[in-house]
Amino acid sequence: MDNYTLDELQEWYGRKTDAVSISTKPLVLERLKEKPRTIAQETIGFINKSYSEQPTPLSIRQVHYYLVHQLSGVYSNTIKDYNKLITLILKARIGGLIPWHMISETESLVSHMVPAGMDPEAAIKKALEEAQKQAGLNPWDAMNKYIVVFTEKRELQPQLEYITNDYFVRLISLRGYGAWSRLYREALEYQKFSKDRDNYEMYAYFVTDHDPSGLDINRLYASILKNFWKIDCEDHRVMLKHDQVKSEDLPPAPTKVKDPRAKWYMRKFSTNCWEVDALGRDKMQKTLEGEIRKIIDFKVWDAVMKENMENIEKTKKIAKEMMEGKKK
Repeated sequence: MDNYTLDELQEWYGRKTDAVSISTKPLVLERLKEKPRTIAQETIGFINKSYSEQPTPLSIRQVHYYLVHQLSGVYSNTIKDYNKLITLILKARIGGLIPWHMISETESLVSHMVPAGMDPEAAIKKALEEAQKQAGLNPWDAMNKYIVVFTEKRELQPQLEYITNDYFVRLISLRGYGAWSRLYREALEYQKFSKDRDNYEMYAYFVTDHDPSGLDINRLYASILKNFWKIDCEDHRVMLKHDQVKSEDLPPAPTKVKDPRAKWYMRKFSTNCWEVDALGRDKMQKTLEGEIRKIIDFKVWDAVMKENMENIEKTKKIAKEMMEGKKK
């Protein structure tokens, strides 16, 4: 009887018992030939420099598109070079040339509640620090507006979050078509906001690739919210759009013709598709920030933020008095 143990699986696939992957040997730059060494050095330098400028991880696709522009004639926009890049980055991470936290990959969501292991005083201090962050009003409530950004690009969440956190915007990272449960919960949030309100505005922003599935996912998510759950919101595609592709001269990738949605896409656009990653981190963040700022009433926003800063100072003072009183 097959139990599907690791040992059995290794045997079936013709691997040694302790094998992990053929790509787990560390990268040694000195052993590479000139062309792959040039690519490796540019890759390692770009990733480390990018993280030093802003501590958010890059997706491998972003590194790929950077190399397409930076190393024209050496590195090309092909599946072959991209697959080689995946292996190169893995080996560089294993070899300590690229810290593990500097690359973002598609990850599972994890839930694991355990005691924090803090002593009572440390726990109180931590709670007071969190209270400082929570003090004050939500400026979106004051503007009578509600906004959610939806994306299929889970690898890019840390970079999108860099902007959404600054503007107190809800960010939902989904994966593909299995999003009904999450969208049901988001519909409840929309309904909670709109209950007992008049003259409110609600928005659903979308960030997906410009390819058959990316556009269809945008369509599906918006349709579930508006047509199935009857949410009265404005759906707005932030990126990627064809005018952005043209203005930024983004490198294309061939459309997957076996994708069941490819026929209509190719009739509407072309045989090429484009990924959000190709915009690069800075342009992507500026685009999202610009679209969020378009719907902000800054007179209301500034007034709320001023009051919030005053509340934060009050909270700090209360926290300090509580801690000092405890020590006495």
